[in-house]
Amino acid sequence: MGGVKKDSPTRTVSSPPPKLQTNNDSKLMEEYDVIVAGLGPAGAGAATELTRAGARVLALDSGAKKPCGGCISMRWSWLFDWFGKPKWFEDHQVNRLCLNWQGKIPVFWQTKKFGAVLVDRNLLDNHLVPKVKAGGVEILNARLKSLRQVKSKYQIRTTKGDFRCSWLVDASGSSLALKKKFNLGNASSFTYKALVCETKASKKVTELLSRGTALIDLGAIPLGYGWIFQRGETVNFGVATRRLDKLPPQKNLQTCLAAFAQSYGLETPQRFRGAVIPCPDRKTPLLSRGNILLTGDAASLADPFLGEGIGQAMLSGRLAAEAVLKGKADYYKTSIKKGLLREHAHARMLAGLIYNLPAKAHGLARRHPGSLETGFKLLRGEITHKTLWGHILGKILGFKPSLDRSPGGYYSKRLN
Repeated sequence: MGGVKKDSPTRTVSSPPPKLQTNNDSKLMEEYDVIVAGLGPAGAGAATELTRAGARVLALDSGAKKPCGGCISMRWSWLFDWFGKPKWFEDHQVNRLCLNWQGKIPVFWQTKKFGAVLVDRNLLDNHLVPKVKAGGVEILNARLKSLRQVKSKYQIRTTKGDFRCSWLVDASGSSLALKKKFNLGNASSFTYKALVCETKASKKVTELLSRGTALIDLGAIPLGYGWIFQRGETVNFGVATRRLDKLPPQKNLQTCLAAFAQSYGLETPQRFRGAVIPCPDRKTPLLSRGNILLTGDAASLADPFLGEGIGQAMLSGRLAAEAVLKGKADYYKTSIKKGLLREHAHARMLAGLIYNLPAKAHGLARRHPGSLETGFKLLRGEITHKTLWGHILGKILGFKPSLDRSPGGYYSKRLN
């Protein structure tokens, strides 16, 4: 199947795609160049890029809202510059880190140039969807029910009708049921299970976290971390671990979340949401099957060290769009393997080192608080996970590797 030519005239919703007769059904079915399943950061990036190039695109928006910490590293800022950065995007900048472990003296580090921003994920999604619609993408409030391939096309059944397309971009998130149903690969073995909650800031949190401070607690849960991100009077907090079987007896995610909240004077959460953060494991994730491209959480592309996924999702969506325009699914697979997956291999090692040895990591930070500046360099895209891995490992083993201060890999590269 060929791609969509970039020099095609831009099509809008006012010029609907043709209705074609299918080979196996008497119904008339609308045909699109591409159907994008899901309208989070990955789907929004793919749909907008494709429509700007002249493709006929239908985006399926199920309306589901993902629980999220809402921390976006500034290494991804250029993606939002392209898409249209909202005025509030940098209202809550992170330029100070508080690192805790089991009630020990917290380690603080202030950087001169902020490394991340804190956003309300629902507010972000509500910003993206109108942008996508204004760009000419047709949006249908529906979810994918089934698909089948008929010759060189895909027949898509949704909760609000049937459609036909040449390409499908799966940006539907981490649903394991969807993967199994459509034979789109297995779940990653490196997946964080998390509980996320939002509430009013407590007096203790307000006193501990001055404006621009993000808190990471390495003792909140085994083989994971707890976080507190404050946006004005609102606190987003949660716990995440990738090994539920390592929790102490009589403990589960909910009891760990309650204990974490209590330790910072926050009300015991009565309402919280569960989330999974799928990261790539040692096996190469399924990135495509035929002309179906998996993006964001659907492809398990979250950062194994930071647990971050918004920027990775938007990047993968745009790379998927580039592959469709070129008519080459292999372009997408190669781009992800050479970029995100290569970096995430070192991110996995960082996660294994820090979260398996939290006391050692916290002690190192107490003795050398300036080493936390390398974390901010990572957030800003000035160094890579590989460089940070070498720096931390060197500190633990007692030698001082030289730091490569050049801009890091795929962070600073623009798409074609």
